[in-house]
Amino acid sequence: MKTLTFKPRSIFSSHWRVIGLGEFADIWIKPMREEGTIVLGGTEYEVDKHGVTSGYWAVRIGDEFFVDAQKVSAFKRTFEIGTPEIDLVIKAQSTFRRAYEMEQNGLLVGTIKPRHAFSRKAVLTCEDHIPELVQLTCFWFAALMWRRQARNSS
Repeated sequence: MKTLTFKPRSIFSSHWRVIGLGEFADIWIKPMREEGTIVLGGTEYEVDKHGVTSGYWAVRIGDEFFVDAQKVSAFKRTFEIGTPEIDLVIKAQSTFRRAYEMEQNGLLVGTIKPRHAFSRKAVLTCEDHIPELVQLTCFWFAALMWRRQARNSS
């Protein structure tokens, strides 16, 4: 099992530093959009949404696609994440919690959880065979849902 820690850059930031990888990693969600960036090592991947009302995102560099993601329903906090090598589902553990589960073929392969109820720091624990870019992508979507929840509750 691999454990990654996500530390926000500041109190209200949608920008996290990743601790636990052998190389530099960073997550950023654009302030007014549901798009952003994943940096892994020296490589910067764009997370693009296909239309304002779309539930489809792609992680890419230029025209080369690495990860696809689809929100299963407008009413559920569930995403299907896919690459040519692996398919995952990330979903909220329950209606009232911020924790997410990562499943592969119906089996639990990881979790994404805030450190505690009032923290923006988070921990991702995952099976070693899940590629690092996919792990970071899963966190990106969990963080996006946390931001949506925070905006809807204020």
